Amino acid sequence: MKKIIDINKINLARNLYKNGLSTLKVAQRLEVCAGTINNWCKDIIRTRSEAQKIINTKPPSQKGAIPWNKGKTNIYSEETIVKIKAGRAKQVIKHSEETRRKIGLAHSKEKCTWWNGGISKINKTERKILTDTFEYRQWCRFVFERDNYICQICGEGGRLHANHIKKFSDFPELILISNNGITLCERCEIKFVNHHEEEWESYFNFNLMTRGIVEDSEMVYLADL
Repeated sequence: MKKIIDINKINLARNLYKNGLSTLKVAQRLEVCAGTINNWCKDIIRTRSEAQKIINTKPPSQKGAIPWNKGKTNIYSEETIVKIKAGRAKQVIKHSEETRRKIGLAHSKEKCTWWNGGISKINKTERKILTDTFEYRQWCRFVFERDNYICQICGEGGRLHANHIKKFSDFPELILISNNGITLCERCEIKFVNHHEEEWESYFNFNLMTRGIVEDSEMVYLADL
């Protein structure tokens, strides 16, 4: 008898959902949770969402106009494709590190339009002054590339930070040491590492050692500072 009641409920839920009632309203009427309604109406929800996407699509610029390349393949010749790729490559200018340094120096201090005699440094902390340098940006890039732009806690990408294994406030002399950096995403840094840096030191050092980046002796050296 229980199975018959469940089947009746399922059929009723599907009919109500087909008639346009929301998942929440169907769940309230049948006195079940919304997750149960989602399980009962999986195929209908998928069909309904696809129909909604079709409704929300923007119409073409001219009503009934068919795109010129619809259903066509190999539209461009190989020669044209090479030219398109070459044109896109020219749009992205990649300077060498030395060139970037020269550009930075050419626009620094008195040479910059917004230079006001260095008064901004009065309001900057020592850490901020150091992190604004070219060397520090190079250090961050090195740490990201070494860790393949992946957070070393959750294994995902996203908004990444180059975090110091040894805190800058305690060891400012290690700010540019390559083995004193680890890549973390913003979420893991805020949720797990902030205010718990010392607890994570051994994990980060072990991470670098198992990947062959730091030798065992170097890890002990950092731990004994």
